Amino acid sequence: MPRNVKRKKRDPYSTNLERLSVYPSYKNISKKEEKRGITRLKEGTTIRVRVTGVDDEGRPTGVYKGYEISIETQGVELEPGEAVNVKVKKIIGRKGYGEFQGKIK
Repeated sequence: MPRNVKRKKRDPYSTNLERLSVYPSYKNISKKEEKRGITRLKEGTTIRVRVTGVDDEGRPTGVYKGYEISIETQGVELEPGEAVNVKVKKIIGRKGYGEFQGKIK
């Protein structure tokens, strides 16, 4: 390297530490991770869930890509095994809360 050319020095405080972590970042999910099943569920999306059981408060529950979804049915009776559309209202960790939108035939 010629003497009159200055090298660019990296700022040690601007290093991306997420790239060195063994834990996945749920902020930026790559296509590879999405194929492996790591997805981030967003509030306001409508998803298709199969009812698998009932939670402690008597609401039907289902599983969607690793998230356990509790469904507010507004008086509609749902049996285990039924497929329903759910609009996601709230997400806390890997547990989600949603509102019943309709049954799937």
